[in-house]
Order: sequence, then C-alpha cells, then structure tokens
Amino acid sequence: PHAYLKDVLARLPTQKASQIHGLLPQHWKPVD
Repeated sequence: PHAYLKDVLARLPTQKASQIHGLLPQHWKPVD
C-alpha cells in the first residue's frame, strides 16, 4: 500500500480530471 499511495499522491497534481479513474487501485499500474 505504501508504494501505491506514494505514487498516487505524486501523480495527483498533474493528472487530468478525466483520467483520475486510472489512479484507483483496480486500474493503477506502477511506472517502470
């Protein structure tokens, strides 16, 4: 859960509102 939360909180400010669903746990993919 730590890696997920850290990544989501880092991406959230730059994420478009229409793409927020991609940050939900079932859709999230870590950046390689």
